[in-house]
Amino acid sequence: MSTPASRAAQAALTVVRRMRSFPVAAKVGGRVTGRLRDSRTAREVVSRVFDLDVTVGGSVFLSPGNLLGGHGLDNLPVVLVSLVGAPSQEVPQLLEAVAQEQVLTGGFRPLVVLDSDHFAEVRRYGYPVDFVVPEHAWHDDQTPWRDYFRERLRSMRRGYGAVAFVDLSDKDGFGLDLLASMDRTS
Repeated sequence: MSTPASRAAQAALTVVRRMRSFPVAAKVGGRVTGRLRDSRTAREVVSRVFDLDVTVGGSVFLSPGNLLGGHGLDNLPVVLVSLVGAPSQEVPQLLEAVAQEQVLTGGFRPLVVLDSDHFAEVRRYGYPVDFVVPEHAWHDDQTPWRDYFRERLRSMRRGYGAVAFVDLSDKDGFGLDLLASMDRTS
């Protein structure tokens, strides 16, 4: 007995075969396919219709930023890049370092996590951004800020399918070393 998914796949193959037999239809089909591939709305519809189960390492329709181009970028791993607690004057240089590692390796899609107002700097690179309440602004007596932060990271990791967490607020440089190791060949 065939499943609805296998019937849909068979119908799609039939349409593709017929489209290939007409040169004009093939040309139009290529244009439509290209536009669908780049359409954020189409990606949302696909992920909701097919109820994609995003797990760690899974593909999520998240922009890699505006520094990388081409197809297949949706298959790059998502990395949570935390600038939480980083000195405000260092954020632009840290973002530039992330961008440099992304261009050199071509191996990851950063999701920048902020606790300060540096959205304009992040948007300059086209990176997605998420926000957490700064520790100094946390006023919940029942839940320590560290527990809140840990839960937010857990939620982001699951929601975005992140495979790594890099903390760039530390001066040790280990976070940038981790990003440098994430090339497409590994």
